Amino acid sequence: MDPATITELNAVRVTFEVATFKPTGDTTATVKADVAGTAPWLVTLVLTDGKWKVSTTEPAS
Repeated sequence: MDPATITELNAVRVTFEVATFKPTGDTTATVKADVAGTAPWLVTLVLTDGKWKVSTTEPAS
């Protein structure tokens, strides 16, 4: 990945709406997030080695 792209991605502010965290399986969950002030996004998370990691994102409906 281009270093400039990495720098830009690191500057994006993501705020997770913790109250919307919803387990969907033993190692999966969804949560809504605000990304740099845009409309809400639905983030799918996967639990890997004890840490939640972003798997997919899509605009929240």
